[in-house]
Amino acid sequence: MGGKLTKADLIRKCVAKTGADRAVMIGDTEHDAKGAMETGVPFIAVSYGFGNPDAMMEYPHIGVANSPMDVLQILKEKRENW
Repeated sequence: MGGKLTKADLIRKCVAKTGADRAVMIGDTEHDAKGAMETGVPFIAVSYGFGNPDAMMEYPHIGVANSPMDVLQILKEKRENW
């Protein structure tokens, strides 16, 4: 999209396009965390990837994953709360 959409715009588009009644943002940057916060979507921070894990901790999150299996575990534990 030529950099014209924010992360929040992309999250909204994905949720609208899929018709999902629940969603979670899994990301490795503070842009991901900020987009989730702006849209009210729960956020799982991952410590692997391109971002700075410490920067993401300033934003609301439901967990921090150090591996894809950790993401699955967080989803299982938190699914009833969001």
